[in-house]
Amino acid sequence: MTVVDAVVVRVAGDPHGPNEVMLARRDAAGAWRQIGLSLPLAPRLGQQIGAHVTPTGEPVAYTSAGEFGRGKTQYLPVRPEVVVEAETGPAVESFSSPAAASRAPRAPRSRRRGLPPRHGTGA
Repeated sequence: MTVVDAVVVRVAGDPHGPNEVMLARRDAAGAWRQIGLSLPLAPRLGQQIGAHVTPTGEPVAYTSAGEFGRGKTQYLPVRPEVVVEAETGPAVESFSSPAAASRAPRAPRSRRRGLPPRHGTGA
């Protein structure tokens, strides 16, 4: 796994305390590229992220996490202003492999930059 800085571009649930976030990074052309979805956030972390996100007013998007039987989750677009650290596969860091870059790996952990990691919680 590789740790990268990523930007929160969509949130699931209450924007003031999201329970999941969608993460993105800029590609070589400068466009935002989705790199993954967080695992469910601890309530405290969701509130910390929610205190810093601003909805864009754009329509919600529905995305499947790829888990069998889960269905699709509604994600509200937010301004790309909150940076978090996320563990991802190496393809996300470089976007150099067209085959690997077309996949959207999951970000198993995320946290708002500047906050200490919470040991043993995965968040």
